[in-house]
Amino acid sequence: MSFEYKVSVPGKVSAAALVAAILLFFLAGNFVYPYFEDTALYAAIARRILHGATLYRDVFDHKTPGIFLLESIRLTLLGYSSLSARLFETAGVVLLAGLAVFALERRGYKGELLLKCSVLASSLGLFYSGVFWGLPERGQVEIYQAIFISASFCCYVLSERKENIVYPVAVGICIGWVMWLKPTFLPAVFVYLLAYLWRNRSGGRAWLCYLVGVSITSIFMLLFLFVCGDVDGFVWLLTAHHEAYLHSVNSTNLETLLRLLDFVSLFPAYKYAGFIVVLCLISVLFGYRNSRFLRQNLIAFLLFLTAVYAYMLSGYGFNYHSIPVVCSIFILIFSVLVNGEAEGSVRFHKIFGIVTLFVIGAAVLGSDKFSGEQRMAIAMMVGDSSLKEAYHVMGAEMHYYRYDDEEEAAHYLNDRYGNQYKFYILGLGAVTYLEANGENASRHLVTIFGQMPTYSLAEPIMSEIRADLAKEVPQAILVRINDQFPWFGVPASSYDRMLSDSILSSWVEKNYYLRGKLNSSFIAYERKPIGAKP
Repeated sequence: MSFEYKVSVPGKVSAAALVAAILLFFLAGNFVYPYFEDTALYAAIARRILHGATLYRDVFDHKTPGIFLLESIRLTLLGYSSLSARLFETAGVVLLAGLAVFALERRGYKGELLLKCSVLASSLGLFYSGVFWGLPERGQVEIYQAIFISASFCCYVLSERKENIVYPVAVGICIGWVMWLKPTFLPAVFVYLLAYLWRNRSGGRAWLCYLVGVSITSIFMLLFLFVCGDVDGFVWLLTAHHEAYLHSVNSTNLETLLRLLDFVSLFPAYKYAGFIVVLCLISVLFGYRNSRFLRQNLIAFLLFLTAVYAYMLSGYGFNYHSIPVVCSIFILIFSVLVNGEAEGSVRFHKIFGIVTLFVIGAAVLGSDKFSGEQRMAIAMMVGDSSLKEAYHVMGAEMHYYRYDDEEEAAHYLNDRYGNQYKFYILGLGAVTYLEANGENASRHLVTIFGQMPTYSLAEPIMSEIRADLAKEVPQAILVRINDQFPWFGVPASSYDRMLSDSILSSWVEKNYYLRGKLNSSFIAYERKPIGAKP
């Protein structure tokens, strides 16, 4: 009597399910995090826009309309909670990985090979999920950029397989979002246009369909700007406020590029990310050793160069600015997968297996690195009913918020602290959280804290701020602030290092102060010389 054992070969459904399970396993921790840094600001501004405020006039931030339209869509579909923000971001990452699996399957990958390559494709999602980048970077513009860049490339792969106008249009829609999220990625529009023109030089209209897709996104953005925004304010944003949108790479930006390596040397999680990048480049160099590789993967190389160029224009070189760069490296790897022969070489796929293991291992270590902040977020959510979650701005910008009975307080704080700091941060505590979640926060407290390149000079002022906080802010919240930001009570050498960096010295000479005229709950601001009064 004999028994036959048949091993079932996993198909695209099994591969997609495995990818989704891997991503959800690592991203599950995101759902306990509150709004943080810019994400709460985007949500609060989008909420004000939905309630009739005018973008770039009543409410202002230095971002282009893309992120505010995206947040408005999210608030309309899922509501105001920070949980909906995490769900929105995670759904985008999981759906992207599913699209990558579909692209691989359409290019002839089947069985175990499809499964292995799909697991690698899912690692793309881990890199722009915030696992490596920390709590403050969840929901940043660059994360959504990375998702749309990867989606555009997957659609491009699908458009190569079959003459279907849907895929080139989808590529155009995705890359249009990338451009409107941050204009420094404008060269990416021409990268795909040149690719379609080269591919269709003997005929075809894929390039025209692609331009239609870009136009669709641009039309929606312009309609959003005309209906909900102030055109003059938007023009001022591009021409006067944000120089990176108009100027090319200079020496300061080249120094900014070096920060990409600096991050790898400073933090353990970034070191693992650096190892993975090296392995990815090795797999590219040794995967296929013929001239066809360069022709087939030219668009991926150009996207990588575009991401590096955009990073150099970021000016400040914060760690989350490098997310599209890392994403573009993984797109390059994905390009090698889809353009190579299905059987491949044994050495090639072994290298990819090692890369996948490193990605998953580093993701585990990276998640553990932020477990303390995760516990803090849980503690805040079950804490004071009126101050459930705290939001603190951590960036080299000053966002001023005004509530009916606090206008004079805002001016007082600006006069008191504004000229004593090279730059400082106006933290909002629970105010922004409540605003972003649709509650009226006009009677709640504004939390102030700041920092200087030389911590010893900042200490006397920090002592005064802590004394003021002790009088007005509930002690429990104050303790949590100290727990979350050690530099608030204890100097942190890494933070001093960043603040004393020459990269930020030019920004110091371009300080921002209040504009005075108040049209809403937000105080708009414009550039004025240091020492100027609002």
